[in-house]
Amino acid sequence: MTKVQVCGVQSFEDAMICQDAGVDAIGFVHVPGRKRSVSLENTRKIIRRVSDLVISTLITFDHDAKELARKVDFVGARAVQTYNMPPAEMVKMMDQGIEVISAVSLDSRNSRPDIGPARMSIMASVADTILFEPSVNGVAGGLGVKMDLVRLGILTSQCKRFGIAGGLNPGNVGTALRLDPDRVDVSSGVEGPKGTKDPKLVQDFVSRCRR
Repeated sequence: MTKVQVCGVQSFEDAMICQDAGVDAIGFVHVPGRKRSVSLENTRKIIRRVSDLVISTLITFDHDAKELARKVDFVGARAVQTYNMPPAEMVKMMDQGIEVISAVSLDSRNSRPDIGPARMSIMASVADTILFEPSVNGVAGGLGVKMDLVRLGILTSQCKRFGIAGGLNPGNVGTALRLDPDRVDVSSGVEGPKGTKDPKLVQDFVSRCRR
């Protein structure tokens, strides 16, 4: 069954909305300067109060396995979502029992990945999951930009497990699920006007994924 991850969680209240809706994982952005970034200290406080049945994912641009493992241990996360992390560093993380989700950005204009086919093949063979998400002017994550799911279907053939993120919401996640992803990742698609998670939207998203 496809896993559901809600990213961009910034508060304990948001985390409880996700947990009560039955999500599989919650993502915490730790990228200083980004809209939904949360400090390690606050991430730790939230994760300590979240059920062990929900996987906490630390989303970061860090590439050094030693430093990233320290952060993961500090906040109590069980998975990391990385961007262009060298395969050798991913292996070091996985050897410590940390799940590695390697994000591959697709240019929103033409759905081309930001890495070549050879490198993506290597990353797909190493990472636990490859997560495809759109980028705008080289920036990816939390943009609410949709991608070409037809083009994506061609790329996923290289992956043992893959996830889909970007522009998903309760109304269109069914289309993404037809590709049989290992996970779907949503952020802005389940937020209210103030940027907090909306209980009804989160529940609707999860319900559509469980059908």
